[in-house]
Amino acid sequence: MKPSLLKFSVFLVLLFVSNLLNAQNDIINTLKGEQIICNITKEDSIKVYFKIGGNITGIEASILRKEIKSIEYAQIKQEAPQLIADPGSETISVEKVDYVNSENIIVNPTKDSFTKNGVFLAIGNALPLGKFAKQKLDTNEIGPGNSGYVVGIGFVHYTKNNLGFDMRACYANNELNAAPIASKYQYHTDSVWSPEKSNWQSYSLNIGILYQKKFKYFGAFARLSAGFTTLKYPDLKLSISSKNYIQFQSVNADAISFGIGGGLSYEVLENLEVILNVDYNHAKFKYSEVLFIGETPSGLSTKRISGTKRDVIQVYQNLFTTLGVCFWF
Repeated sequence: MKPSLLKFSVFLVLLFVSNLLNAQNDIINTLKGEQIICNITKEDSIKVYFKIGGNITGIEASILRKEIKSIEYAQIKQEAPQLIADPGSETISVEKVDYVNSENIIVNPTKDSFTKNGVFLAIGNALPLGKFAKQKLDTNEIGPGNSGYVVGIGFVHYTKNNLGFDMRACYANNELNAAPIASKYQYHTDSVWSPEKSNWQSYSLNIGILYQKKFKYFGAFARLSAGFTTLKYPDLKLSISSKNYIQFQSVNADAISFGIGGGLSYEVLENLEVILNVDYNHAKFKYSEVLFIGETPSGLSTKRISGTKRDVIQVYQNLFTTLGVCFWF
């Protein structure tokens, strides 16, 4: 074979192999309608890393998963001939090299399709509802709650199908509305009783089931929960004077609590979200004994009293509206 013909043949072979390798590149389709022909080197739940222009002289880059519509992976692992030309001879040898199957696989690698874990912290308003917000003139209960605050911390895990679960620990504080019970004692003693500031305090640990729908930067989720809550009975003190008072003993009661709610999220950074959450919580507590002591007016003198309120039922209905942050890892 003539040298010029051999060189031309080698050129055609190298051109064919080059085109074959280009056809075996990965293709990233972006949400903007662009195509990135590259070799993907690494992936995680946040980014896809790739090279453009070959493995040796190529440029390394990355793209956020939220900007990707789909990826066409060029799997090439089948027996394909590799043509090797020896410039010093007039022969071309053929070797078999293993490549990956050339059929492309299209997947949707958006952030929703990956498992993720996060920790969150939130603070907000605790608004009494229903029987926890009622105001009766005369009642055997100590009184309802006023609007207060709640603080929560927890862990959340989402699976690939947008389902997840979380575990939350919350502390809520609602100031006692002592007007009903003060009116009761005024009615029975014809004396004006002044209540000191006291609070309902709850400590809860609950587990929730979540479903989320994720958009580009925003997300929405719904939540059902159940857990264990402790409610502290207020240590209320009613006074006419320094010598005439009634003091209720603070005591705790435990109950199973249930909740329903949802919220919105906004992605500030790649792994940081701001979350607005609304949760309704319901529980029913029973205090077997509530002690009280004091001294009350009795004619021209005072009368020392002590007693026990038994089987006191308190319904707890609180609406938590919180704003917080979640860090994903």
